[in-house]
Formats: sequence, structure tokens, C-alpha cells
Amino acid sequence: MLVSMLLALACAPVDVEDAPDIRVVEIGANEGGGNIVGVQAWMDPTGFSSAEEYDARLRSWLDDAFDREWLRPDTVVVLPESIGVWLMLVDEPPAVVEADTAQDALEQLLARHLPSFLELRGSTPARDDDKYALYALKAKEIVDTYQEVMSGLAADYGVTLVAGSVVLPEPTVVDGRIEITKGAVLRNASFVFDREGRVMEEPVVQAFPTEAMMDFIEPGSPGRLTVYDSPAGRIGVLVGNDTWFPEAWQALADAGAERVVAPMLLQPEGTWFGDWKGYDGWPTPPDVDGPSSKDLTMAEAFQRYGLSGRADDYGVDVAMAVPLRGAMWELTTDGQVTGRDEFGVFSGPLADSPVIVNAWLPARQR
Repeated sequence: MLVSMLLALACAPVDVEDAPDIRVVEIGANEGGGNIVGVQAWMDPTGFSSAEEYDARLRSWLDDAFDREWLRPDTVVVLPESIGVWLMLVDEPPAVVEADTAQDALEQLLARHLPSFLELRGSTPARDDDKYALYALKAKEIVDTYQEVMSGLAADYGVTLVAGSVVLPEPTVVDGRIEITKGAVLRNASFVFDREGRVMEEPVVQAFPTEAMMDFIEPGSPGRLTVYDSPAGRIGVLVGNDTWFPEAWQALADAGAERVVAPMLLQPEGTWFGDWKGYDGWPTPPDVDGPSSKDLTMAEAFQRYGLSGRADDYGVDVAMAVPLRGAMWELTTDGQVTGRDEFGVFSGPLADSPVIVNAWLPARQR
């Protein structure tokens, strides 16, 4: 049961050199308004096995963007949803990381940390004790590794970094660092790091997790979604499923968002061009067409009711969604970088590989 509901992130672990080749796309031309660089990370168990492996994997793609002169003081880099979730594998032995299946890996992981797992499981604020305990089990190691690596990337490349998302117990930001609350509800949260490597303001807490996620993750409030000042303008962040909901977009519009980015995770493979399943545990918004919406693929629905369509509805001049690709053992992913600018919808290739999409932003009015 644990495995079937995990956020899916191919099979055999690989070194960075053996990962699929990077594919790159450039949208528009440099007009002096900055740029958004979406990094469709490609991850497998090895990429989460240590802080060093995690850092090296992400730097391999940012180095490519740097060599193309796409990383500048007015650049916003966006990583995918759940880029921090599988840091539960940090410092685990090869028997866990190189297991044949996700089930085998998790059974060995829990056996190694059984007393802590049972303690967490005995008192949880979630509907599913097992899932809560699994995701909270190594929260301290996860947040320490995530923060160290993301802070270093932002500072070393001198960019504003939207660091995907990570599941943590009630995270807050104190003096530019992430703090967690032991025993508190779990949140699927994104964090934005400034060019000095400090965490900016408050986390972006996902307001509309899927029905399955709500067994162990507590929704945030759309009214508390934050807009961040950056050298590339006022940036709003929507995590995953939040891109479908007018309440989330209205909160960002009210806060003056000029650009919106969305870390995203879709699974399993085949979801993107499969039938759209609708609002997954939430009421359908009144502006969504009834019967006609049932004949759409996920990709078509995303252009109409997700990020691409709603960005235009709420006056956002540039928006970009960035998925996670790769797999954790047999658990596969789907999706492609997609967005909207003043000329319409754009996208990267639909590829199970790392993809970098650089979208130049229009010059801002002074």
C-alpha cells in the first residue's frame, strides 16, 4: 500500500555521466527583461543517495545553462515538484538504493529505521498513519540536505531559485532558513532562494493536493500564497495541482504577480496524453465546461484550464510549468515543460530525459 500511493519519480541506478542527454529549448530573444529557466530534472534513486550525488546531478544541468549564458543576475530557475521528496534515500546503503523494486527498497528503509517509524506512526495528525510516518521519518536529514544544496546552487550561480517542492512537517522560514516542526502536519511546500542563497519569506504551501495525497498531506490556504520580488519581476509560485484552481490564481493576481511558475509532477508515464480525470477530490470550478471537459487529454485540459489557460485569464504575461522526469525503480513519470508568453503557448519536448527550457522575458516598463 505504501508504494502504490508514493509520489512517483529508470529502473537501475545510473551515474550522472550515464543519464539521458540534455535537451534544450530557447523561447524568444533577450530584451533585457530577464529570463525563466525551467529545468526538467531527470532523477533516479542514485540521484538522491547522498548530498554529493544530489548536488552533482542538479549542477550538471545548471552548468549547461551557464555555458549558454542563460544564468544571469535577473534569471529565475525553476525545478520540478517533489525534487526533494526522495531525499529520504540520503546516506542509505546500496541494498536500499539499488533494490530491484520500490517495495523492496522501502521495506529495507523502514527496517533500518523501525523504532523511529513506529514512534511516528503511534501519534500522527494524518488519516494514514503509515504514509505520514514514512514521509516524516527522515525529515531532518531531508531538510538539511535540501537546504544545503539549494542554497549553494542559488548562491554559486547567482540566480533566484524556485526549488521545486519537498514534503516536510509544518515548515517555516526563520532568518532565511527552513525550520520544521516535529510531529506537525505534513505540507507539500516550495521554497524560493535569493541570489545569496537565503530562503525568501514564507514557503509556498500547496493548497489543493490530490485526493490520495490528502491521506497524509494537509492542504494550505490559497489566500496565503506568496508573490516574491525578484530581479525578473514579481514571481508567483503554484505547486502542482494548484495550477488548475481559480482561487489560487486570484490570490496571486491580487498580490501583483507578473510571472507565474509551477513545479509539477505527473505519474505514471502515459498520463499527459491520457484522459483528463478532472479535479481529483475537489469541486469542479464553475468556469469549467461540464460534458466537453470529459473528452480532453490531460495536455489539452492543461492548456484550457491549467497554467496555460489561466495565466491569460489572470493577466500574467509569462508562465511556465516544469515537471519531474525519470523514475524511482519501476515508478514512472510523465509531462513536458509548457508555458505561455505574449506570443502564445510554448513547450519543450515530451521526453523522458533532462530538458532545459529558457524563456526570455519582455522588458519591464519602468
